[in-house]
Amino acid sequence: MPYVYMLRCADGSLYTGIAKDADARLKVHQAGQGGRYTRARRPVTLVWRCEVATWREAMQLERAIKRLPRAKKLALIESGQPNLGCPLITCAASEPADRVDRSTTPPAAG
Repeated sequence: MPYVYMLRCADGSLYTGIAKDADARLKVHQAGQGGRYTRARRPVTLVWRCEVATWREAMQLERAIKRLPRAKKLALIESGQPNLGCPLITCAASEPADRVDRSTTPPAAG
């Protein structure tokens, strides 16, 4: 089952993507071999993920999240909710709070 995930980049921006294996995809992003956007904004931190039933649902949810304003994305991360309240897309499993960094402040530059 595919995952929809959000990463917080080193500059505080948020990146949304889909993957078959969210943990493996995170490692690819951290190694600088992921999307072009995250490559220049490392390190990245997984802040939200949701497992969905199909790739179609993953693409729909990814698109819906990408259209949200930043404040709503942060609210979704903070709430820990597995979806956007959309009755068409139901997450099979959301990530427990102890496994995902839900802080809304970007890491200190250093």
